[in-house]
Amino acid sequence: LIKDIERDINENKPEAAMDHLHTYCINKITHLLKIRGIECDKDEPLHSRFGKYRKELVKEIRLTDFTDRALKMAISLFESYNTIRNDHSFAHDNPILTHSEARYVFETISALLIFLRSIESVRYDP
Repeated sequence: LIKDIERDINENKPEAAMDHLHTYCINKITHLLKIRGIECDKDEPLHSRFGKYRKELVKEIRLTDFTDRALKMAISLFESYNTIRNDHSFAHDNPILTHSEARYVFETISALLIFLRSIESVRYDP
């Protein structure tokens, strides 16, 4: 999955990475919940999972107002990302995002994942 995402980005095809990046996010957020003993329903959407994760994170570490607000906004971003995955990616027969918009979505989601990796250092990778 990661190799597919890297290949698409290295080939400057962020629109091709949208579906795989969504799957990666689902897997990563689910992992971060499971190590905390929190289960997810199979059909639970990404934004719901991330909302649960944010709630637990706030209990564990002191976040600045800015960071907490950004994580709250990320819930809405992930909800929109569900729509992108379902309606604007190669996951289904869809009109695909433009190259510029796909690059922006990819970089926005990646920035969030990079932040999570930095605060979760030991727990991020299974």
